[in-house]
Amino acid sequence: MKNASLGIQINQTSHRIRSYVGARIREDSGISLSPSEGMILRYIYEKQSEGVVSAKMLTERFRISKATASELLSGLIRKGLITYAPTESDGRVKRILLTDEGQKIQETLDAILSKCDEEIVAGFSEEEKQELSRLLAKVRQNVKKEGEDGE
Repeated sequence: MKNASLGIQINQTSHRIRSYVGARIREDSGISLSPSEGMILRYIYEKQSEGVVSAKMLTERFRISKATASELLSGLIRKGLITYAPTESDGRVKRILLTDEGQKIQETLDAILSKCDEEIVAGFSEEEKQELSRLLAKVRQNVKKEGEDGE
């Protein structure tokens, strides 16, 4: 029997990792976040100290519609993890901020994700980890769409 294409293998691996990480987050913390909510929360956590994080920035960074961004943000607000604040320069733009609870959750997620990263590459040598990272970066570059930053 012929091996599955590399694209299929990468897709299957991505799906398994998402499922694994999601299960670990629920088991280890009791936090109920979708992968998309987790990515948005992480982005806000990383960027809020650099300045304004807006819904428009999320649509551009994650290539999602305004409706999808609004739905994700509404969910995070209902869970008490983010809040809106007006910007000083333009009152029409809402700045997105983590709440204290959002900050705590993100710190918990960081610890869980770090542990998952270790488990995912258990048994790999440092050289193998670096090679895998290099090869995955090359694959991302090969399929990068016009205007994407490659992240």
